[in-house]
Amino acid sequence: RGLVSESSSRRAELFRRVVQDEKYACETWMLLADAESSCGNWQAALEAARHAEECDDDDDGEATSFVYEALAALGRTDELAVVLDQALAQYACDWDALSWRAQMLAEGQSAVAAADALEPLLRNAVKASPKQAAAIKKELARVQAWARGDFAAVAKQAQALATPGSKIELMTALAEQGSMHELASWAETLEGFNLDAYTALGLAVACRAHGDVAHAKQWERIALPKLPGFGAGREAAFLLEGRRTGVAEQALDLDLPPHDKAIVLALLSFSDEKSRAALLTQALALQPRHEFPRETIERLATSAAKR
Repeated sequence: RGLVSESSSRRAELFRRVVQDEKYACETWMLLADAESSCGNWQAALEAARHAEECDDDDDGEATSFVYEALAALGRTDELAVVLDQALAQYACDWDALSWRAQMLAEGQSAVAAADALEPLLRNAVKASPKQAAAIKKELARVQAWARGDFAAVAKQAQALATPGSKIELMTALAEQGSMHELASWAETLEGFNLDAYTALGLAVACRAHGDVAHAKQWERIALPKLPGFGAGREAAFLLEGRRTGVAEQALDLDLPPHDKAIVLALLSFSDEKSRAALLTQALALQPRHEFPRETIERLATSAAKR
C-alpha cells in the first residue's frame, strides 16, 4: 500500500510499520527515508538512511547521499564535513562527497577563497582519476559558482560548453539572476531539448518571481504535459491546472522528491496568499543543496516571512 500511495505522510506511516519487522526492514529503510524527506522530516529521514546504509550490500551510495542531504537540511554542517572528509579519505574521487564538500567550502566565500579551499581536495581527486582531471575541475567550479550565487559565472561556463545540457544550465542561471529578457527567447527554441518538467516549472517560478506572468505561463504549458500521468506527478498536474488556491494541505502532502516538491509548492504560493508563507517555508526546507531554483525560492521565502 505504501508503494502506491500519493501521500508522503501516509507512505511514511506505512513504511514505519514495515521496518518494525526485521524480515522486511532492510528493503524498506530507503523507502522510509525517501518518504520522510518528502515530508520535510529530515531527522527521521537521516535515521532511516543510516539504517539503509547498514543494509546496503550493493553499496550503490543512495543511502549515503540521503545522509549528506539530511545533515545539510538539518544545518549540522560540522558533522557533515566530518562525514564527507571520511568518504574522501577512502576515495578521493567520490563525486557525491566532492560535490557537497565543494558547495560547503564555497558558501559565503569569494571565488578565489573558495577555489583555494578546494585545491587540496581537487589535487587528490585528480591524482586518483587523472583522465577525468578536466571534467572534475569544470564540474566543481560549476558547483562552487552555484553555491556562491555567482550565476554570471555559471552562465559563462555554460555558454562556453555549448551542449544541449549546458544550454539548459544557461537558462536556469539566467533565471536565477533575473535576466528575464534573455531567458524569454529560449521558450521559442526548445525543440530537441531534453528539458524535464520540473526544470520548466522552476523557470516558471523564476518568471513569476520577477512579475513575468506571460512567460511563466509559457513555461508551465511546456511542463505540464511532461508530468507523469500517474501517482503524485498526476496530482501535482491536477493542482497546477486548477485554481491553485485552497490546496496547500494537499500540496504539502504530495509524495514527490524534495527538489521537485519544492518547485510545485513555490509555484502554488503565488496564487495562495493565505498559505504563501507556509508553502515557501517548506519549499526552502526541501532544498538543502544549492541548485536551481533554490536562490529564487529563498528570496521568496524571506520576503513572505517579513509580511
